[in-house]
Amino acid sequence: MSFTAAELEKVIENLRFDSLARGMEASALVSEWIEQEQQTLPSLVSLAPSGLWQELLEEHRRAMSSLLSGIDMVAAANNSLLKGGAPAPAGEGIEASDVDLSAIALAANIQRAVAAVASASLPAVREFLGP
Repeated sequence: MSFTAAELEKVIENLRFDSLARGMEASALVSEWIEQEQQTLPSLVSLAPSGLWQELLEEHRRAMSSLLSGIDMVAAANNSLLKGGAPAPAGEGIEASDVDLSAIALAANIQRAVAAVASASLPAVREFLGP
C-alpha cells in the first residue's frame, strides 16, 4: 500500500501528458484540414477526408471511450475499497497512545490514493471524445 498512491499519481500524470500530446496532434490535423478552432474527436471525424482517416478516427474514438469507461469502473471500485480499508484516525475511536506510525502511514497513503483516484476523471479527454 505504501507505493499505491505514488503509482496512481504517476499514472494520472502520464494520462494528462498524453492528453496534452493528443491535443497537439489534433491541432496539427485541424490545421492541415483547414479548420482553426479546437476540435473534438467527432468533429475531426467529420472533417477528415473520406475513407481510411474517418474509419481510423472513429475506431480510435470508440476505443478511447471504452478505455475511459473502464477507468471510471476501476476508479469507482478502487475508491470503494480504499475508503472501506482506511483505518480510523486518532480521535475517532482510537486513543492517540495506541496509534502506531505504520497505521498513520497507511491512513495517509490511503487518503493520497483516494485523492489520486478522484482525479482520474480526465475531463479534457471526455470533452475531446464528444457525446
